[in-house]
Amino acid sequence: DDQELKTQQRMLLFIHQHYMDKITLDDIADAGNVCRSRCCQIFRQYLDISPITFLNQYRLEISCQMLAWEDASITDIALRCGFIHNSYYAQIFRKTYGCSPKAYRQRHIKI
Repeated sequence: DDQELKTQQRMLLFIHQHYMDKITLDDIADAGNVCRSRCCQIFRQYLDISPITFLNQYRLEISCQMLAWEDASITDIALRCGFIHNSYYAQIFRKTYGCSPKAYRQRHIKI
């Protein structure tokens, strides 16, 4: 329905604007003016993933751009993308892309 789609868009916009900050499920739900469970339902309905999974995927996408275009340290990029622990960043990066952030940078560098 149209209202749900607008709610989804508000939550996505919030993530796009605040991915670099510490964001909780409550923050995402608040952006859509819904409860946590409704937030999860809407994400599952429209994107087939959880809000936190979407947030992490978006952060990873941004970090890939930074790895390719910037010479900042990998730790700095992870922190700027909202990852608090470099080890967690490296873990989900490897799980998602099948390589370390360093290896990704070496293959995709554009600077």
